[in-house]
Amino acid sequence: MAPTIRVRLDLKIPMRDGVELHAALYHPAKGTRFPVLLIRSPYGTEFPRYVSWMERFVERGYAVLMQDCRGRYQSEGVFEP
Repeated sequence: MAPTIRVRLDLKIPMRDGVELHAALYHPAKGTRFPVLLIRSPYGTEFPRYVSWMERFVERGYAVLMQDCRGRYQSEGVFEP
């Protein structure tokens, strides 16, 4: 991964009903405010295609939050497709 990208893994995002969804945050190394893209997926935060997308988005100045759907991977709750 390029040194211009910061990654925060194993984030827990609380939902209104108390369920916590697992997420990873990718953002530019410099700066503190960025437009944010949310990717919520049943395929996991380390799905190779999504990681390559995140790198491209971050290089263009976006922060990207990749989140597991309810009941998938490390997210709590029940998965209902």
